[in-house]
Amino acid sequence: MAERELAENNTVDNQRSLKSLARAIALGQGQFSLIFARCNYAQLRKRMLAKLGSEVEDVNELGEIKIIELLPETTSLYNRIRASMREIKKQPSALMVVGLESVKAIDELLCATNFVRDELKKQLTCPLVLWVNDQVLQKLRRLAPDFASLAANPIKFDLATEQLQDLILQKANFLFASVLAPNPSEKQTQNTRKKRCGLVQGQQRLELDAAHRELRRRSVNLEPELQASLEFVFGQDDLANDRIDAAIENYRQSLRFWRKSNSLEPIVREKSAVLLYYLGRCHFCKAQRYPIESVRQGEEARIYFNQAVKVFEEVGRHDLVAQFIDRLMEVLQSLEEWKALSSLTYKSLRLHQTYGCQLQLALDYGYLAKIAARELRWASASQLAQKSLDLLAEAPAVEQTSLLAQPHELYRLLWEQIWRLVLVQAQKHNFEFQAADDNLELACQELKGAIAGTEHRYGPERYLRLLKELRLLYFELGRYREAFEIKQKERSIEQQYGFRAFIGAGQLLPARHAINPALAPFDVSGERYSHYSGDIAAKSRGSVAEAIAASNRQQDIHGLLERIGRSDYKLTVIHGQSGVGKSSIVTAGLVPTLKSHTVGDRLALPVVLRVYRDWVGVLGRTLVAALGQIPDLQLPEKLYSTSAILELLRETEQRNLLTVLIFDQFEELFVVCSDPEARKYFAKFLQACLNIPSLKVIISIREDYLHNLLEFERQMDLEAINCNLLDKSNRYPLGNLSPQDAYEVIESLTKKANFELEASPIEELVEDLAGERGEVRPMGASQCMRKAQ
Repeated sequence: MAERELAENNTVDNQRSLKSLARAIALGQGQFSLIFARCNYAQLRKRMLAKLGSEVEDVNELGEIKIIELLPETTSLYNRIRASMREIKKQPSALMVVGLESVKAIDELLCATNFVRDELKKQLTCPLVLWVNDQVLQKLRRLAPDFASLAANPIKFDLATEQLQDLILQKANFLFASVLAPNPSEKQTQNTRKKRCGLVQGQQRLELDAAHRELRRRSVNLEPELQASLEFVFGQDDLANDRIDAAIENYRQSLRFWRKSNSLEPIVREKSAVLLYYLGRCHFCKAQRYPIESVRQGEEARIYFNQAVKVFEEVGRHDLVAQFIDRLMEVLQSLEEWKALSSLTYKSLRLHQTYGCQLQLALDYGYLAKIAARELRWASASQLAQKSLDLLAEAPAVEQTSLLAQPHELYRLLWEQIWRLVLVQAQKHNFEFQAADDNLELACQELKGAIAGTEHRYGPERYLRLLKELRLLYFELGRYREAFEIKQKERSIEQQYGFRAFIGAGQLLPARHAINPALAPFDVSGERYSHYSGDIAAKSRGSVAEAIAASNRQQDIHGLLERIGRSDYKLTVIHGQSGVGKSSIVTAGLVPTLKSHTVGDRLALPVVLRVYRDWVGVLGRTLVAALGQIPDLQLPEKLYSTSAILELLRETEQRNLLTVLIFDQFEELFVVCSDPEARKYFAKFLQACLNIPSLKVIISIREDYLHNLLEFERQMDLEAINCNLLDKSNRYPLGNLSPQDAYEVIESLTKKANFELEASPIEELVEDLAGERGEVRPMGASQCMRKAQ
């Protein structure tokens, strides 16, 4: 009875809030006003918007309400509103913005909105209604206080207690059902498969958190089964967002309840098996990510996978055994339990012939081929490897199961490489030398395609394991160059995901974040320039590298961003000693930051050139690639002249883009262009770039080559930059790290890579690196720590 009354009161409260919103819109006609509608649930917001248009008479009399939906890649609220207003003929009665909670760079968007609040007031002569959840509302007040002060108290919409409990239960049941459903047909659409991934989307996690928080506020205790279901849901979200330790804790809490229930019902036991499987996945992920713990974590994963398979067998779900057995095979291979792997693979082969797909059968035969090679059964190894390759070639391009939910085209290339090299080994031992040489050459030709994929963020641990396996095979076959190229790729990926703290003398790359493999290939990349300047779409390629974020180099990035945003800085010359990190700060710091931030009311388009032999052709291709995501922009396949490049650069200004042309490792120009006339040609091009209003130029150069810029001064009209390339106002010196900064970088990166050091050895290391100079060269620290790893 009490719950019914609470539900009725809640309905009345929402109706009252709806009328308050309508009244605020009516009172705000003809002028700008800001209104916050606080609602934590997308479905409730949808219902309220529908009622606002159909049941509230005041709103019906006013006219059309324009609704703007923000996408995750939106970077500027002001630009999005301005673009939408250009699309409509007359001012609406109100402008409503939904989707703020889904914006990835919400902090940057709100900070930028705070700076342009006066411009918004000029653009709009109608109420602006922002639909916000609790998190966005808190961020608004903290990050955009001036903007938020324009609004009165938020108008609140909420769900009844029973509805909140149903929200949790429905999501948990859906996730369990997604995992436990039979294998999808190969004819199912990608959209259908995506719904079956068993994942929690970001907005759903926020809604569940809000529901749980609101229930606690109302002093409502969840039933144990509902609490256990909620823990599973949170575990899925943690796994999807690479919070492995948090996922393990949530799965264990949920599993504890299902085991205590002592129920023999198949559905209860199946749920327990699901939790066991995901616990195994978490531990296997840690085993691959942290080599020091690989054996212990691998054994943990083996125990959980074994238990999950056993439960599914006991309840007669052989279709699920066929799905989940692949992970157990991977664990056994990583632990080098070849006898157990052999027995399990034959079992897997029988299951996959009934319940599996061609890709799974190809993997089974591949494992059997590898086992046969280890046992020196070369004739069998040759036949099995060839069978695996044939099945891989026949597998449908979009084939996918709930287990192999990953960018399998990339993995298939790696598997094909591995099985082909196993075949080469077998053919050599069978004295089939010509066939072995042909297959080896074919593998070497296809290697670059196999390791060039960028979808390794979906399960980077598995990708690294396959690369290591491939590298060892090339090494055993005496193809050392190919093995070295794969090793370089391994190191690069380890640095990007924080699995390795230091990479030595190599260049830092933007940080990337692992994503649950079940998301791929549906969300391989996102649009960044959405609904802005002709609905521009481009791909975000990463974030600031950990080594930069953990040091004072982050201050340098902010300093460079400030220069780019100011109209009085057309040119910036970054200079420093060799090894100080100039290229790294550009590639792994400045470029990813520019891709995720607005500069004033413009989006930045960074274009980096670091190859100066045929620099016109290279720059042309780089510029076309950078602009290739913009719709309705006619781009040539190649740009053959500086005039064509300059024309395209001027066109970006009309698209409201701020192009940042970055010449990295600029000293190379003076090495490869020995002809003075060739350098003069480049100087004229640089002068033309500086005369384009919306273009910024950054030159990164070693200090011992700075004097070469004097040659350019004699060949250019430098009025746009105060007539002096080497003027202090145009230069941005980049120095070594202070001992304190070096200590913090080493401490932060080793901790993240699970290679923690005590304070004393870090202090001694920093003291040795600093020497008499009292400074630490970043390259020297990186090389030293790489050897320690």
